[in-house]
Amino acid sequence: MPADLPRPAVYRFVGAEVGVALPADLLARVEAACAAENVTPFAYLLSVFQLLLHTASGDTDFIVGYNVSVRPGRTFRDAVGYFVNTLLLRARVEPDGSFPALLRRTSERLWPGLIHRDYPFALMPRLVDARRDPSRAGLISTLFVMGADDPADPFFGIVVPGHRVERAGLTVSQFDVPQQLGQFDLTLQVLRHAPAGRAELKLKYNTSLFTADTAGRLADGYLGLLRAAADGTLPPRLAEIDR
Repeated sequence: MPADLPRPAVYRFVGAEVGVALPADLLARVEAACAAENVTPFAYLLSVFQLLLHTASGDTDFIVGYNVSVRPGRTFRDAVGYFVNTLLLRARVEPDGSFPALLRRTSERLWPGLIHRDYPFALMPRLVDARRDPSRAGLISTLFVMGADDPADPFFGIVVPGHRVERAGLTVSQFDVPQQLGQFDLTLQVLRHAPAGRAELKLKYNTSLFTADTAGRLADGYLGLLRAAADGTLPPRLAEIDR
């Protein structure tokens, strides 16, 4: 992504976020579109994020990080702890292709990636002999995160403990830890709140690279692309999308 500000010689982990509500009717249309294309909501929303990065940067071949759960079987299902790892997806957006083609390609690549869900993200640079660039956050610059605050919510498929749960005769309360902003250039987080039936997206951005105005435009741009995708109004060629 081209930044608004000159990239510091040494990466600065400073940031902020902008939030945009996702209307319930839009979520319903996304669910219907996922059913029609036989893909998961995760794959659908991640595909739209790739499309946003493409339209904003013009790049057609780039890497996007995404979080996965790494609870190894039923033994750790009820364990309390941080069971999350980061995987990489090589995004290839074909300007002459369509969004359904991008969606199918994303969905097909996500499943094989899960085979490597236990490989530590911190060790991945060794696989490609990547040299550490002090001006970069690391192996990836963008991250996609999706979750729900209701363990029974099937829409997102990522279980986050409720505010109070019973485990081994004990009542455990969720403790929210403030998230560090600016870990990457851009992070898009989609979160569904239950039982309120609402959802929101948060665009987290590094303030040494992007202005609040740019972050707001990107968040609104994602929402616009998601509406167009769910309504089937995207042009047949991705190159025809207005930038």
